[in-house]
Amino acid sequence: MFDPTTFIAFLMAAMIIVLIPGPGQALVLSQVVCNGKRHGLMTTLGLNVGTLFHALCMAIGLSALLSTFAIAYEVIKFAGALYLIYLGISSFQRKENKQELENVTLQSLKRTFAQGIYTGILNPKVALFFVSFLPQFVNPAKASPALQFIVLGSIIAMLCLLWDLMLITLLSRVKDKVFSSNFFKNKLHKILGLVYVSLGIKLLFSGKNT
Repeated sequence: MFDPTTFIAFLMAAMIIVLIPGPGQALVLSQVVCNGKRHGLMTTLGLNVGTLFHALCMAIGLSALLSTFAIAYEVIKFAGALYLIYLGISSFQRKENKQELENVTLQSLKRTFAQGIYTGILNPKVALFFVSFLPQFVNPAKASPALQFIVLGSIIAMLCLLWDLMLITLLSRVKDKVFSSNFFKNKLHKILGLVYVSLGIKLLFSGKNT
């Protein structure tokens, strides 16, 4: 499906991009510190479902609409920014007792997973990144371009997931030793809220090329 030289070049470029700290990693690591390892895992799984969604949109040509029609980009960007700000305010106002902090319910994990999906899908910059990055590695003579876009997008999602899992494991070990008191845990929810709000504001006032 892919020329070996082209595929190796893609892997090297993708790994470099994945290693660069970004908003997604900030959300994942904030969840680990504030809510624990499992919430961090659910966040990165959700975000990468969003990545796969954008890969599918790229394959069927929807992502190109964001770079062609400014109104489509602005609508998705506005919705994504408002959602991040909403999550931030909710987290900032959250107060939990010891029992609530120690009992991670299936419902709360599902909610965190859903938040990760929504955050990933409502980030138009992922779509624009795919539009600008992936086509250079696609060869229509080798296989269906749509299939190649899906495969390349899936590889990026897998690399992101593996890197996040390493960071989650390392941070969770440090977190259990440093932030063991309920006082710190409640304060950290405010930090998570500030992270969400900051990312929302940044997305709201960003342009296509920033």
